[in-house]
Formats: sequence, structure tokens, C-alpha cells
Amino acid sequence: MQASGSADQSRAVALLGVKHSGKTSVGRNLSLRTGIPFVDLDDELVKHSDYSSAREIYTTIGRVGFHALEYRVVQTLSPSATGLILATGGGIADNPDALKILAPRFVCIYLAEHVDVLYDRIIRGGLPPFLSPEQPELDFLQLFTRRDRIYRSASDIIIDCNGLTVNEVADRAESQLTQHTAQGDR
Repeated sequence: MQASGSADQSRAVALLGVKHSGKTSVGRNLSLRTGIPFVDLDDELVKHSDYSSAREIYTTIGRVGFHALEYRVVQTLSPSATGLILATGGGIADNPDALKILAPRFVCIYLAEHVDVLYDRIIRGGLPPFLSPEQPELDFLQLFTRRDRIYRSASDIIIDCNGLTVNEVADRAESQLTQHTAQGDR
């Protein structure tokens, strides 16, 4: 993936993954390497609302309202001539309408991280509203299993992030995007 050139699909990248899989960190890293603009979907949701965080949006307007806003915002995102690197929210897997918008416009990369690593990262930030206080670990395992299946089927590229640094994941993403483009996929 090069910083100059036409706005082909390889320059429009959507990073998918369960919450805390590294989408934002990898997206920023790729943006710095390539000069392609980076957008975090959670930040865009906040810009299009009266709330200060994606978590506040979710807890205030609920799942249905959050998904409606997410869908509207994803519709507005379009790669420019310089491309776009988009870090999606971890729950976009549960919003099939929003997820479907990405496929024709972006190369979708799933950052697959181990379930235990993700659970530990999530719990460090406090119990999120989508996990029950009674059985958060079981709830997360079920959520992870469902979302992992969805992300795998929706992705053009899957990167196993287990044990890798952000730089290493970005290296793999950049390399696989180059291969993807060379193969003329999609």
C-alpha cells in the first residue's frame, strides 16, 4: 500500500474486530506509514451526536438507537482520492446493515485476537454495558464466538494478532493488502 496513486479499493480499508482488538492503534499506525487518512468510527459517532463517548451513546439511547446512528454515520463515510483507513466499532458485527455498507467500498481486515486477551483488556476498563455483572466472562465468550464468526465471513483479510505488537500487525496488514491488490481480489 503506497501513499500515492489512484483511489483504488486497496486504499479504502476497514479494520474489523472485537472490542480492544487493536483496530484504532493499527489504523493510526497504517495511516502514519501510508499518509492515508484515518477515521475512528466511535469518534465519528460522537461528532454526530450530543454525547461525549460511544459508551455514553450506547448506555443512553440503547442498542437500537446506537445501531441506527452507526448505520447513518457509516453511510456518510466514503474514501476520498487519498483513500481512508477506518477503525470500526467492536459491535458493528451486530449491525448487519452497517456492516453490509462496508463490503463494496472497503477492503475489510479482521484483527483476530485471542478471546482471553480481549476479555482481560475489556475488564481492565470496567464492566461494559453489554456484559452482565452476574456472568461477564460467559457473556463475553458467547459474544466473542458470535462476532468472530461474523467478522471472519465479512472479511477479505484475516490477521491473527495473538502475541503480535501493533507494528507487527500493521506490517502484516500492509503486506496482505499489497498481496490482495496484486491478486485483483474483489
